[in-house]
Amino acid sequence: MKSIKAFGVAVLWGIGLMMGWSCQSTPQPPLSFINSVSANPTLYATGIGLLQEKSPVARLQGIQAAKKDAARQLETQMLGLQIDTGTFLRTKAEKNPKFMEKIRAYAKNAEILETRMEKDRMTVKTRLVLGDDFKATMGLLPPKTQTPSSSQPASGGF
Repeated sequence: MKSIKAFGVAVLWGIGLMMGWSCQSTPQPPLSFINSVSANPTLYATGIGLLQEKSPVARLQGIQAAKKDAARQLETQMLGLQIDTGTFLRTKAEKNPKFMEKIRAYAKNAEILETRMEKDRMTVKTRLVLGDDFKATMGLLPPKTQTPSSSQPASGGF
């Protein structure tokens, strides 16, 4: 009986290989701001905090650890964003420590979608939308062009 099940699994596996199925996921291109300053990339992360016991204090500590883990993951994702051809946010952060502080601040303020207690851990799912405020702070928006105003006050009054 076991050999029939093993044979069936092997046949299904072979069919899957012939049809091009794979256990590996296809690599995704890096998120990018190139030629799409109007696009707002959205990043997601799930942080995990282990529980030593099931007390309320341990749960709070687990939530805090999970939030920190999610923020760390979001930082890593942000540093991998491509801002122009061949340049990543990581490059700017390595040159300027204040830039890295800004990235950390954004990651810490991510929206919490879900907090869940599992058997021996807490999980926190977060989402971070990198909108115009993020782009402006990071210097990724094109400079605004000033148009001269044709209607100026005649005598400096109101």
